Amino acid sequence: LQINSGGVVCGFSISEGGIKRLRKWFKSHSKSIFIILVGCSEDEIESSLDRLGVLDGKTRKMTLGMANFWRSIDVNFRVELSHTDFFNNANDKVACNIPINQFKSSPVLVKLLNRIRDLSKRDKRRGSIVFFPAIPGSGKSTLCDNINSASLGITDGRNVIVRVGDKVKGKYYALVEEEKLNDFSSIYIADKNAPTNLTWSTIERICTECNGMAIPVLPDFPALCDTTITTTIETQQGDKIKVSHNYPYSLHYLAVCMSRVLSRKPNTHIGNLDSANKTACMIVVKFYSFYRNYTKEKLIMRVCKVAGNSSQADFISVPFFACQKLPPLPDDLDSLLHEAL
Repeated sequence: LQINSGGVVCGFSISEGGIKRLRKWFKSHSKSIFIILVGCSEDEIESSLDRLGVLDGKTRKMTLGMANFWRSIDVNFRVELSHTDFFNNANDKVACNIPINQFKSSPVLVKLLNRIRDLSKRDKRRGSIVFFPAIPGSGKSTLCDNINSASLGITDGRNVIVRVGDKVKGKYYALVEEEKLNDFSSIYIADKNAPTNLTWSTIERICTECNGMAIPVLPDFPALCDTTITTTIETQQGDKIKVSHNYPYSLHYLAVCMSRVLSRKPNTHIGNLDSANKTACMIVVKFYSFYRNYTKEKLIMRVCKVAGNSSQADFISVPFFACQKLPPLPDDLDSLLHEAL
C-alpha cells in the first residue's frame, strides 16, 4: 500500500469491538490515518440508542465512551459530521446506501473530500538516505547533531529526518523503510554505523522502493587507505602459515576511534559503548573487522553501487585527521592492534 500510494477505507459502528487490534496501527501510521465521525455527538448517540431501543445504562455509557476514544486518537486529520450530512433519512443506518449524486450535491461532503484529497497528496520528489560505512568513534553522531533544514539550506519544503540508531527500539532499518515510504522526498540521515553488505543491500532496496538516492559518507585520506595485516596461524595439522587480510581503513583511524570511545565518561553513552564497558575496545575492533577483505577502492565501489552509480564522486568525503602526513604509531600500540585484529 505504501509503495503504490494506495489506501484502505473502513466503515464501522463505534460500538463494534476490535479496537485493541487497531491500536498498533494508530501508533505506527498516525500520519496516514483520517477519521470521520458521523453522528457521534452526544445528542445524536443518545437519539440513535433511543431509536434502537437500547435502554441499558452500561451499554449507553460505553457507546459514549467509545466516541470519546475516537476523538482522543492522534491522527493526521479528524472531523465530525452530523448524521444529516451523510444520510437522506434519519433512520438510515449504513453509509453504503448513499447514492453517489448525494455526495456531489452536498457542499459539506464535497469540501471534506477535497480537503482529504489535498492532505493525502504525497510529495514524490526524489529524496535521499545518507548513511555511514564507519565504526564507533568515527564522529558520525557529532556530524549529525546540528543537521536540520536550515543548516542544509533546504528551502523547498523537504523534511530532514535524523534518526539515531542507539535511540531506536526494535529493528532500525524497518523504521527507516517505514518513514521513507511515508515521506519520499525527505532527506533521511541514518545516524548508525552501516558496516556490512547486508546493511548496504537493505539501504539499496529501500531507495529502490521510494525512488530515493543513497549517499555514503566516508572519511578522507589518511583514514581511508589500504591496510594489510599479516599474521601467523597454526593449522589443524600443526603447520604454521602466514595469512594476510586487507582493510580499507588505517590503523591510525582505528586507534583514534578507540581513543574517542574510551574518552566517553562512564555510563553516558546511550548505546553503552563508553569507558564503563570493559570490552569497548574490542567492540570497535569487531566493527573494523566487518570491512575485512575490502580494499579502499573495493569499498568505494560497493557503497557507491548502493547509490546506483559506480562513479567515485558519488559519496561525501569528510576530513578526519588535521593533516595528511601522520607519524608512525607507537610500537606497543601497533602490536596490540595487530593482535586484536
